[in-house]
Amino acid sequence: ALETLQIALWGTLLGIVLAVPLGFLAARNLHGNRWLYQATRQLLNVIRSINELILALVFVSAVGLGPFPGVLALALHGMGMLAKFFAEAIEEIDDGPLQALRSAGASQLQIIAFGVVPQVITAWIAVVLYRFEVNLRSATVLGMVGAGGLGFELVSSLKLFRYQETATCIIVITVNAGAFISAIVKGALESVEVGQIEAGRALGLTEHQILWHLVIPPAFKMMLPALFNQFIISVKDTAMLSIISVNEI
Repeated sequence: ALETLQIALWGTLLGIVLAVPLGFLAARNLHGNRWLYQATRQLLNVIRSINELILALVFVSAVGLGPFPGVLALALHGMGMLAKFFAEAIEEIDDGPLQALRSAGASQLQIIAFGVVPQVITAWIAVVLYRFEVNLRSATVLGMVGAGGLGFELVSSLKLFRYQETATCIIVITVNAGAFISAIVKGALESVEVGQIEAGRALGLTEHQILWHLVIPPAFKMMLPALFNQFIISVKDTAMLSIISVNEI
């Protein structure tokens, strides 16, 4: 489990390092070079279209078994995802501070440091934390193709008929999945406006009515996209693992 956490952490950090410069290049409002913008966007689209399992298989063949190919696979795929979100956050910022810095004669690096980063840092942190949670789940799956981590231990114990170790790995994976879903539900519940709850109490609604009419509907609306996204990712990973298992047989 510790190795899985390390793979997810280093994959996320390396992905951030690679994604930041690409995010600036993929932002339309930071430069007027249309060809550079389009080329960067297309590159990110290609990187995001390649599944982490495919990348893990490629890197396992290139550098061998272990956690290193898992880190590379997560970093490369995460680079495409993070750079896209970074660029979109940059394109949504207020252009006023940028114009003021340009009028004062600031260089492009100073404009980025003092006009762009302060406006996008909050959105970037939220995206990075979400990507780390996704990488933590993906690191388990990547281990099943030899990229280290808990998945590798799971497959190894199955092949050696060590079912007690297999059961332990499954329990840890289940706990991680439950923690991830709990984080989604918690975030959705925290997004519910307290003012609506207080207004419901002022109108004399019971706690049961407040829960079913003022809390659950907006919370469900907030967490539905995240849960659906995780369902799609799970289906994709299951299909890829099925293909790999059939090829091994």
